[in-house]
Amino acid sequence: MSLGRIDTLGAGPQGFVATRVSAQIQGGLPETRILGCPQQGALRDRLRSAIKGAGFKYPSCRVTLDLEAPDCPWEEEHLLPAALAILIATGQARASSLEPYRWLGRLRLDGGIEQAQTPWSRLTELGDDTVVGNNGRLSIQHLRDLTPKTRETSTPPESVLLLPAGAISEMAQWVLAGAHSLFAYGEPGAGKSRTLLQMHKHWPDSAQAHCHRWARWHRRRKALPKLRRSLPARSTPAQLTHWCEIYQGHAITIDDLPLHSSGLKDRLIQRMDEDPSTAIMASANPCACGWLGSDRKACRCDQTQRQRWQRLLPNPLLDRFDVLWRFEYTDQAPAPCSLGPITQAQRIQRERQGCLNGQIPAQQLSHIPGMSPALTRLLRLQASALGLSGRAQLSVAKVARTLADLRQADTIREDDLMQSLALRASPLEL
Repeated sequence: MSLGRIDTLGAGPQGFVATRVSAQIQGGLPETRILGCPQQGALRDRLRSAIKGAGFKYPSCRVTLDLEAPDCPWEEEHLLPAALAILIATGQARASSLEPYRWLGRLRLDGGIEQAQTPWSRLTELGDDTVVGNNGRLSIQHLRDLTPKTRETSTPPESVLLLPAGAISEMAQWVLAGAHSLFAYGEPGAGKSRTLLQMHKHWPDSAQAHCHRWARWHRRRKALPKLRRSLPARSTPAQLTHWCEIYQGHAITIDDLPLHSSGLKDRLIQRMDEDPSTAIMASANPCACGWLGSDRKACRCDQTQRQRWQRLLPNPLLDRFDVLWRFEYTDQAPAPCSLGPITQAQRIQRERQGCLNGQIPAQQLSHIPGMSPALTRLLRLQASALGLSGRAQLSVAKVARTLADLRQADTIREDDLMQSLALRASPLEL
């Protein structure tokens, strides 16, 4: 009897965890068993064909494979470490050359390595010793060549924040710097959804939390056949809860908020109160036809239709967003935005209070750092004139704190407070 082990990773309840794939070779009739795998027929046949297709000998005896993590299911990405464990157990590969790495990859029938799919393709963020198929930082192309090659790391296109220059770019920097909730509305074709998706890709997050989120989605992939960037149309409260569990501490995008059910909106109000660490970025048209307040086209809705549309956006829900922004149509071409000030502001916030400004569980204005008594009085006077609630005043103070952090200032200025008040342009006031 011989035994071979290969380090790998598994998707556990708390995210990706380090584990091993073990292969035991012993006497007996030719049989391959994959412990803990309910559907092992396809994996077993693909594993045998890949090893033979690469020119190695598959053992004609009893082979037992085990993923040494009880809470982690078998995936196709575990076929590469399983094949390597068999090669080590049969003496066809040296363990010393494979032990320094963690292996993940999907095998083709000829022994080639397919590109790892998400979420496994993101695991190189956790370390430089992970071999993720043939598209990781360390990669191999085929089972015949088991020496990982280092790839030159270049900045992929999705790592660049591309937004039209001007007000939209500035707004995105303010929201990302403080992880604030955003409600964006405007005429059709103004770029609301595209901007929210760009911001969602660059939401502040650590590599560990990012991979944990992908692992949570990966364990629920049967309920979600395809990962979307935003909630699907006419979602249910249960789907919203499902999304909040996956994107906990991150951001959730909801397109066409008025078209969703009243039950989802009520659940959304509850979620925003219970979990301030998870931001909501939603978009909507200002009216049924979408052209209310536009300079390019006249609105076709009558007063009854406008009132009916405004009832689809309850004021208690809008009151819980930190930023209410009207998107104006622009002909500016998308250009890269600087992420340096955003990263610097986020570092300042984490060093000062342990979280970003949008995640502060503040109950009073005095809990906001840098909020002087004079600014508090000014904010209350402005809030009384504008009809802002206490919750809205806290949101204004948090956004003003973010504007001060972008200037790397310790105290909030009156200009920051007035700018923050201007970022609450409610669609109900058009």
